[in-house]
Amino acid sequence: MTSNLLAALTAHRTSKTAGSSGPTHPLHEAAQTGNVDALIKALDEPKIKVDQKNPQGFSALMVAADKGNMEISKALVERGARVAAKDDDGETAVMKSAAKGFSDLCMYLIHAQCGQRKTTKGLGVDSTAALANEKKRIVEAKDDEGITALMKVAAVGNLEVFKLLLEQKASPEAKDDYGWTPMFWASLEGKLNILEYCVNDLMLVVDQANEKGETMLQKAATNGHTDVCR
Repeated sequence: MTSNLLAALTAHRTSKTAGSSGPTHPLHEAAQTGNVDALIKALDEPKIKVDQKNPQGFSALMVAADKGNMEISKALVERGARVAAKDDDGETAVMKSAAKGFSDLCMYLIHAQCGQRKTTKGLGVDSTAALANEKKRIVEAKDDEGITALMKVAAVGNLEVFKLLLEQKASPEAKDDYGWTPMFWASLEGKLNILEYCVNDLMLVVDQANEKGETMLQKAATNGHTDVCR
């Protein structure tokens, strides 16, 4: 049963990035292809809303984030696209850009989402703490399975974005709905670079278990990741 759950979770996470394929609306088509002129033309249509979603539950901004298109993302944000919006699986544009390894776009979206929050608007020179707290809230947001951006990045093994999210105060010890931490996801997917960083730099303990008593060693062994098991 456990192995079936692992397979289902991995497949479900992978399917989230497939939602941007086959757009059926001019707005999403423009975001998918990176056509700024077509995007602006679509947004100028009275009946088109900047945050409307395609059949897969993606807004145009989510499509752009998934494709790593900074220009399209900026155009949408300038037109009022909600960065905090979630798709049908609870995933945000920040999560999508992070999981795909688009570090610059990820940081832009984090800052853009901060700017859209009333709590950070109009703050003076003493707003540093408030801004840091807002960034932490953004990067620690969870999808419908309780999975954070850091967990998604750990699963794909992008150490650069992993460190970037940590700098924004993402918790390396957060747990999803199944009790998995980012290290559990890295173990399952065989991402040795993430695990080594967590152990050697963050001083995290590897001999920990989730709520079912499963260990990271067991997760690595399940998928035959010999280097990680060592």
